[in-house]
Amino acid sequence: MSSKKSENIIAIILGVLIIGVLIKIFKGIMDTTKTEIISEKGINALNDPEKKRRINEAFEKAAKKQRETGVWENPELDLS
Repeated sequence: MSSKKSENIIAIILGVLIIGVLIKIFKGIMDTTKTEIISEKGINALNDPEKKRRINEAFEKAAKKQRETGVWENPELDLS
């Protein structure tokens, strides 16, 4: 009977350890994944008045085309 109890205790300890390791791995994965909505380059472009003006003009041109044709086309602009 003592052997059965020790096996149960070992099984419980191993189960808790496995769950702990899985939680630690999951948290590590969640912490390392980061989604940026706008890149650093995009933020810098929006802070530059000339580039921001060009961006606004490109979007206004795309919006005007959508109002006229009903089709949205993403504006493409080279800011380099």
